[in-house]
Amino acid sequence: MTGNNKFASDNVVGHLSASSATTARGLRITQMIEAYIKNGTKISPEDVMNMQRDVLDSFAVKLIPSMMKLYETEKSK
Repeated sequence: MTGNNKFASDNVVGHLSASSATTARGLRITQMIEAYIKNGTKISPEDVMNMQRDVLDSFAVKLIPSMMKLYETEKSK
């Protein structure tokens, strides 16, 4: 297990373990770094500290709209 990202490429045949999938934390860090690159902004030590304090779950952001739709569909049953 690594600190933030998967330890094997997507080309690995078979399943090493459930922890070989990209983590939400690794995805979020990648998103933040890519935003700095896109804006042409250097990353300062303070920016890194803010990244460490970030609590947004990228997987939850993708999942919540579907879950809310399901909830709205099923709540009256």
